[in-house]
Amino acid sequence: MNQIYFTFLKPILHEVTQVNVIFQGTNVNVFKAHCDLKNLLISLIRHVLKPNNISQIIKESTQKKIIRLTDIEAVRNALRFPGAHLSNNCVDYCWQFETQSALSIESKNIKQLQLNTVKQRCTNFLLKLCHELCNRLPDNMSTIEKIEYFCPDQCFNSNERSSFGELPLNLTDSSVDKDVLKMQWRQLGAFNEIFPGMSISQISETSSIRMWSTLKGLSTATGELKFKELSEFAIRTLTLPISNATV
Repeated sequence: MNQIYFTFLKPILHEVTQVNVIFQGTNVNVFKAHCDLKNLLISLIRHVLKPNNISQIIKESTQKKIIRLTDIEAVRNALRFPGAHLSNNCVDYCWQFETQSALSIESKNIKQLQLNTVKQRCTNFLLKLCHELCNRLPDNMSTIEKIEYFCPDQCFNSNERSSFGELPLNLTDSSVDKDVLKMQWRQLGAFNEIFPGMSISQISETSSIRMWSTLKGLSTATGELKFKELSEFAIRTLTLPISNATV
Protein backbone atom coordinates (compact mmCIF):
# COMPACT_ATOMS: atom_id res chain seq x y z
CA MET A 1 0.00 0.00 0.00
CA ASN A 2 2.78 2.41 0.89
CA GLN A 3 4.51 1.83 -2.43
CA ILE A 4 1.38 2.86 -4.32
CA TYR A 5 0.99 5.91 -2.10
CA PHE A 6 4.58 6.94 -2.80
CA THR A 7 3.98 6.72 -6.56
CA PHE A 8 1.25 9.32 -6.03
CA LEU A 9 3.43 11.55 -3.85
CA LYS A 10 6.45 11.61 -6.17
CA PRO A 11 5.09 13.83 -9.00
CA ILE A 12 3.06 16.00 -6.62
CA LEU A 13 6.00 16.72 -4.34
CA HIS A 14 8.19 17.34 -7.38
CA GLU A 15 5.91 20.23 -8.38
CA VAL A 16 5.86 21.59 -4.84
CA THR A 17 9.63 21.32 -4.44
CA GLN A 18 10.28 23.22 -7.66
CA VAL A 19 8.30 26.20 -6.38
CA ASN A 20 9.76 25.92 -2.88
CA VAL A 21 13.30 26.13 -4.30
CA ILE A 22 12.37 29.35 -6.10
CA PHE A 23 11.29 31.01 -2.86
CA GLN A 24 14.49 29.91 -1.14
CA GLY A 25 16.67 31.53 -3.78
CA THR A 26 18.36 34.91 -3.69
CA ASN A 27 17.47 37.83 -5.98
CA VAL A 28 14.11 36.20 -6.65
CA ASN A 29 11.74 37.90 -9.07
CA VAL A 30 8.83 38.46 -6.69
CA PHE A 31 6.19 38.61 -9.39
CA LYS A 32 7.32 35.45 -11.15
CA ALA A 33 7.74 33.56 -7.87
CA HIS A 34 4.17 34.24 -6.81
CA CYS A 35 2.91 33.45 -10.30
CA ASP A 36 4.62 30.07 -9.97
CA LEU A 37 2.89 29.59 -6.62
CA LYS A 38 -0.44 30.54 -8.16
CA ASN A 39 0.11 28.20 -11.11
CA LEU A 40 1.00 25.38 -8.73
CA LEU A 41 -2.31 25.87 -6.94
CA ILE A 42 -4.19 25.82 -10.25
CA SER A 43 -2.38 22.67 -11.31
CA LEU A 44 -3.28 20.89 -8.07
CA ILE A 45 -6.93 21.89 -7.87
CA ARG A 46 -7.39 20.39 -11.32
CA HIS A 47 -6.64 17.02 -9.72
CA VAL A 48 -9.34 17.12 -7.10
CA LEU A 49 -12.08 19.72 -7.70
CA LYS A 50 -15.01 19.55 -10.10
CA PRO A 51 -14.48 21.66 -13.25
CA ASN A 52 -17.50 23.91 -12.67
CA ASN A 53 -15.98 25.05 -9.36
CA ILE A 54 -12.70 26.16 -10.90
CA SER A 55 -13.63 27.18 -14.45
CA GLN A 56 -13.35 30.93 -13.76
CA ILE A 57 -9.95 30.81 -12.10
CA ILE A 58 -8.63 28.52 -14.86
CA LYS A 59 -9.97 30.87 -17.53
CA GLU A 60 -8.32 33.92 -15.98
CA SER A 61 -5.03 32.11 -15.59
CA THR A 62 -5.08 31.01 -19.23
CA GLN A 63 -5.72 34.59 -20.29
CA LYS A 64 -2.92 35.76 -17.96
CA LYS A 65 -5.34 37.92 -16.03
CA ILE A 66 -5.04 38.74 -12.37
CA ILE A 67 -6.68 36.15 -10.16
CA ARG A 68 -8.97 38.07 -7.87
CA LEU A 69 -9.24 37.52 -4.14
CA THR A 70 -12.84 36.46 -4.71
CA ASP A 71 -11.59 33.64 -6.96
CA ILE A 72 -9.13 32.46 -4.31
CA GLU A 73 -11.91 32.55 -1.73
CA ALA A 74 -14.10 30.53 -4.11
CA VAL A 75 -11.38 27.87 -4.23
CA ARG A 76 -11.16 27.87 -0.43
CA ASN A 77 -14.91 27.37 -0.19
CA ALA A 78 -14.82 24.57 -2.76
CA LEU A 79 -12.08 22.83 -0.79
CA ARG A 80 -14.27 22.98 2.34
CA PHE A 81 -17.41 21.77 0.54
CA PRO A 82 -17.46 18.00 -0.16
CA GLY A 83 -19.96 18.47 -2.97
CA ALA A 84 -17.30 20.34 -4.96
CA HIS A 85 -14.81 17.48 -4.71
CA LEU A 86 -14.37 14.89 -7.42
CA SER A 87 -15.18 11.36 -6.37
CA ASN A 88 -12.14 9.19 -5.74
CA ASN A 89 -12.78 7.37 -9.02
CA CYS A 90 -12.47 10.68 -10.89
CA VAL A 91 -9.55 12.27 -9.03
CA ASP A 92 -6.34 12.49 -11.06
CA TYR A 93 -3.78 10.58 -8.99
CA CYS A 94 -1.19 10.80 -11.79
CA TRP A 95 -0.27 8.23 -14.40
CA GLN A 96 2.21 6.13 -12.41
CA PHE A 97 -0.25 5.69 -9.55
CA GLU A 98 -3.00 4.50 -11.88
CA THR A 99 -0.62 2.11 -13.65
CA GLN A 100 0.80 0.68 -10.43
CA SER A 101 -2.68 0.34 -8.92
CA ALA A 102 -3.98 -1.61 -11.89
CA LEU A 103 -1.00 -3.97 -11.79
CA SER A 104 -1.36 -4.50 -8.04
CA ILE A 105 -5.06 -5.32 -8.35
CA GLU A 106 -4.40 -7.65 -11.28
CA SER A 107 -1.64 -9.50 -9.43
CA LYS A 108 -3.76 -9.53 -6.25
CA ASN A 109 -1.06 -7.75 -4.26
CA ILE A 110 -3.72 -5.41 -2.95
CA LYS A 111 -7.47 -5.65 -2.52
CA GLN A 112 -9.90 -3.10 -3.94
CA LEU A 113 -10.93 -2.04 -0.44
CA GLN A 114 -7.29 -1.36 0.44
CA LEU A 115 -6.82 0.61 -2.78
CA ASN A 116 -9.89 2.69 -1.96
CA THR A 117 -8.31 3.52 1.40
CA VAL A 118 -5.10 4.64 -0.33
CA LYS A 119 -7.07 6.77 -2.78
CA GLN A 120 -8.89 8.49 0.06
CA ARG A 121 -5.57 9.16 1.74
CA CYS A 122 -4.25 10.70 -1.48
CA THR A 123 -7.39 12.81 -1.90
CA ASN A 124 -7.10 14.11 1.66
CA PHE A 125 -3.47 15.03 1.00
CA LEU A 126 -4.38 16.98 -2.16
CA LEU A 127 -7.19 18.87 -0.43
CA LYS A 128 -4.97 19.81 2.50
CA LEU A 129 -2.12 20.86 0.21
CA CYS A 130 -4.42 23.07 -1.89
CA HIS A 131 -5.82 24.65 1.25
CA GLU A 132 -2.31 25.46 2.51
CA LEU A 133 -1.34 26.96 -0.86
CA CYS A 134 -4.40 29.23 -0.75
CA ASN A 135 -3.16 30.49 2.59
CA ARG A 136 0.30 31.12 1.14
CA LEU A 137 -1.02 33.38 -1.62
CA PRO A 138 -0.65 36.92 -0.29
CA ASP A 139 -3.78 38.93 0.40
CA ASN A 140 -2.39 41.62 -1.91
CA MET A 141 -1.93 39.27 -4.88
CA SER A 142 -3.44 41.75 -7.34
CA THR A 143 -0.88 44.36 -6.30
CA ILE A 144 1.95 41.86 -6.57
CA GLU A 145 0.97 40.96 -10.10
CA LYS A 146 1.20 44.63 -11.03
CA ILE A 147 4.86 44.54 -10.01
CA GLU A 148 5.47 42.87 -13.36
CA TYR A 149 4.96 46.25 -14.99
CA PHE A 150 8.29 47.37 -13.51
CA CYS A 151 10.20 44.52 -15.17
CA PRO A 152 12.52 45.62 -18.00
CA ASP A 153 10.70 43.69 -20.72
CA GLN A 154 7.42 45.35 -19.71
CA CYS A 155 8.67 48.91 -19.26
CA PHE A 156 10.17 49.05 -22.73
CA ASN A 157 7.67 46.92 -24.63
CA SER A 158 5.99 49.37 -26.98
CA ASN A 159 3.35 46.83 -28.03
CA GLU A 160 2.20 45.62 -24.61
CA ARG A 161 3.39 48.34 -22.27
CA SER A 162 0.90 49.01 -19.49
CA SER A 163 -0.77 52.35 -19.06
CA PHE A 164 0.18 54.52 -16.11
CA GLY A 165 -3.15 53.82 -14.44
CA GLU A 166 -2.36 50.09 -14.28
CA LEU A 167 0.65 50.63 -12.01
CA PRO A 168 0.25 49.87 -8.27
CA LEU A 169 -0.34 53.55 -7.53
CA ASN A 170 -1.82 52.69 -4.13
CA LEU A 171 1.77 52.08 -3.01
CA THR A 172 3.00 55.57 -3.83
CA ASP A 173 3.93 57.94 -1.04
CA SER A 174 1.27 60.59 -0.43
CA SER A 175 3.82 63.34 -1.04
CA VAL A 176 4.65 62.13 -4.56
CA ASP A 177 3.20 64.09 -7.47
CA LYS A 178 1.48 61.49 -9.65
CA ASP A 179 1.59 63.79 -12.66
CA VAL A 180 5.38 63.75 -12.41
CA LEU A 181 5.31 59.95 -12.23
CA LYS A 182 3.03 59.79 -15.25
CA MET A 183 5.29 62.07 -17.28
CA GLN A 184 8.36 60.01 -16.42
CA TRP A 185 6.54 56.74 -17.17
CA ARG A 186 5.59 58.09 -20.59
CA GLN A 187 9.21 59.06 -21.28
CA LEU A 188 10.37 55.48 -20.74
CA GLY A 189 9.10 54.48 -24.17
CA ALA A 190 12.32 55.13 -26.10
CA PHE A 191 14.58 52.48 -24.58
CA ASN A 192 17.27 52.94 -27.23
CA GLU A 193 17.77 56.51 -26.03
CA ILE A 194 18.03 55.47 -22.40
CA PHE A 195 20.22 52.43 -23.07
CA PRO A 196 22.09 53.27 -26.29
CA GLY A 197 23.60 50.30 -28.06
CA MET A 198 21.45 47.78 -26.18
CA SER A 199 18.58 45.71 -27.52
CA ILE A 200 15.28 45.10 -25.76
CA SER A 201 16.31 41.47 -25.16
CA GLN A 202 19.48 42.61 -23.40
CA ILE A 203 17.47 44.96 -21.21
CA SER A 204 15.07 42.14 -20.37
CA GLU A 205 17.98 40.13 -18.96
CA THR A 206 18.74 42.90 -16.48
CA SER A 207 17.35 42.60 -12.95
CA SER A 208 14.54 45.05 -12.26
CA ILE A 209 16.17 46.75 -9.28
CA ARG A 210 19.48 47.13 -11.11
CA MET A 211 17.71 48.67 -14.09
CA TRP A 212 15.79 51.16 -11.96
CA SER A 213 18.93 52.04 -10.01
CA THR A 214 20.58 52.87 -13.33
CA LEU A 215 17.59 54.93 -14.44
CA LYS A 216 17.64 56.87 -11.18
CA GLY A 217 21.12 58.17 -11.97
CA LEU A 218 20.28 59.41 -15.47
CA SER A 219 20.18 63.19 -15.80
CA THR A 220 19.05 65.79 -18.31
CA ALA A 221 21.30 68.36 -19.99
CA THR A 222 20.72 70.66 -17.02
CA GLY A 223 21.80 68.00 -14.53
CA GLU A 224 18.30 67.26 -13.25
CA LEU A 225 17.60 63.60 -12.50
CA LYS A 226 15.28 62.51 -15.28
CA PHE A 227 13.56 59.54 -13.62
CA LYS A 228 14.16 60.22 -9.93
CA GLU A 229 10.59 59.97 -8.62
CA LEU A 230 9.56 57.08 -10.85
CA SER A 231 12.72 55.12 -10.03
CA GLU A 232 12.25 55.61 -6.30
CA PHE A 233 8.64 54.48 -6.61
CA ALA A 234 9.64 51.37 -8.59
CA ILE A 235 12.49 50.40 -6.25
CA ARG A 236 10.29 50.92 -3.20
CA THR A 237 7.57 48.74 -4.71
CA LEU A 238 9.98 46.00 -5.77
CA THR A 239 11.46 45.74 -2.28
CA LEU A 240 8.25 45.74 -0.24
CA PRO A 241 7.58 42.72 2.03
CA ILE A 242 4.64 40.89 0.48
CA SER A 243 4.04 37.62 2.32
CA ASN A 244 1.24 36.64 4.71
CA ALA A 245 3.74 35.61 7.36
CA THR A 246 2.99 36.66 10.91
CA VAL A 247 5.65 37.93 13.28
